[in-house]
Amino acid sequence: MSETGERTGDAAAAGFTLIELLVALGILVLVLAVALPTLRRASDGMDLRAAGNDIASALRETHSLALARGRAAVFTLDAKGGAYRVADHANWRRLPGDISVAMVAAGDGRVGATEQGIRFLPDGSSTGGAVRVVRGAAEEEIVADWLTGRISIVRSPGPASR
Repeated sequence: MSETGERTGDAAAAGFTLIELLVALGILVLVLAVALPTLRRASDGMDLRAAGNDIASALRETHSLALARGRAAVFTLDAKGGAYRVADHANWRRLPGDISVAMVAAGDGRVGATEQGIRFLPDGSSTGGAVRVVRGAAEEEIVADWLTGRISIVRSPGPASR
């Protein structure tokens, strides 16, 4: 230090001024203000993709059960309740509340009063159909091929596929 109490040399360059810290903090706030809405949309898309993958997995599980047991197995969807189940398992799997689902099945596909289903047969085939999963403008369609029972996912361009 000099006689006047000012720092000299390396000691003067060792820290940041209050102004420099405030400017850096302001830049950080601006970056976060721009990035957070984008991250939220990406999170919504991941939730939709996860719901579509869960339903596809349940359809594949039902298909496998029909093959392994040697008898038909039914994937059941309750679109109003936002839930589905695999074959004759008693437990229903629920989807997040802001995700809506609908089914297009062969014939009327009715399994119960409010449920629809896709039946998988022991020879590997199915009655065919599709489950549409929607959140906002984004949607996914999980398709069960009637001839082979193959399950595929068709993703729409939107937040879920970005």
